[in-house]
Amino acid sequence: MVCQEVATRSIHQLGLDHRMEFDMEYTIEEFEIDIRELINTCYEEIEAIKHGEQREATVKQIEQYIIPEMEGLLQMIRSRSLPDPGNRYFMTIQAILKSWSWDINKDEKLINMLPVLGNKYRHSTF
Repeated sequence: MVCQEVATRSIHQLGLDHRMEFDMEYTIEEFEIDIRELINTCYEEIEAIKHGEQREATVKQIEQYIIPEMEGLLQMIRSRSLPDPGNRYFMTIQAILKSWSWDINKDEKLINMLPVLGNKYRHSTF
């Protein structure tokens, strides 16, 4: 439930409401753009952390888990090998909720983007 609240808050903050409406289909092209945006955000977060800013994520989590998972999704898009909608999820979201102990109520761009993109991925029909 908390993850859904963060996702809902994120949708409004990031101006992504129009893509989450159920009467508009979220396309594979939009998904690819959003993944690339998330990867760019990851690199921005790494730079912020290296300059002493506090974040929930660590450089290791971003570099070793989040970015590789997103790059893997880009490869699956290119090869048209995404799993069926019922079998889609982000491993990093599971790690955030179960082992990384992030405060998902913090208003950080990466925390906001991951559940929104995860919901789109899980529920889209592409």
